[in-house]
Amino acid sequence: MIAKFFMILLVASAIIISSCGDSKKEENKEKKDTTEQKTEGPEVTINPVIPDGFVDKELKEFGLDAAVKCPAEAYIYTSELQTDEGKQQQIVIQFDSSSDIKFYISKTAVDFAKVKEEIEKNMFLEFKRFLVEDENGVVYEAMNKSDETLVYNFAMILKGKDSNYKVESDTFVNLTPEQISTLYAMAKSITIK
Repeated sequence: MIAKFFMILLVASAIIISSCGDSKKEENKEKKDTTEQKTEGPEVTINPVIPDGFVDKELKEFGLDAAVKCPAEAYIYTSELQTDEGKQQQIVIQFDSSSDIKFYISKTAVDFAKVKEEIEKNMFLEFKRFLVEDENGVVYEAMNKSDETLVYNFAMILKGKDSNYKVESDTFVNLTPEQISTLYAMAKSITIK
């Protein structure tokens, strides 16, 4: 009799415990679904088209035998970049001399897969999603960790005769989807000779 009582109690306990587990699984699934929805974010259109009035500018005087389509008043110069590989020159292409809207071109030993990995592990930006992904470039959405604003950036690898070049937007400037669309179009217009 006592054995039967304990057997019924054991079966009842097992049923209760197993049903609690299912509710936890459902709760976790709901939390996961909510998280996934948050990472999708608002609909963003990236339209990398060169605006009318942009001109071809040569980059040879800056150390790269190439040309880029940019505004006639674009300010192009070189600056020094400190990397894991040491100091090197980078070319800066800025909309005009008073604008923060710019991108950089620098020699690199990294491949496109490494560039994407660096984007996802940026210490200042919380990666959200890739908006455009093609064979050698990406446009991505991230959150600025300091002020929690959504920002848009791009990065790409261009293959030259003797080396690869990393082309990327300034990640310390909060760019809009429209601005990043134009910068990405400019970057894609670069022709290495």
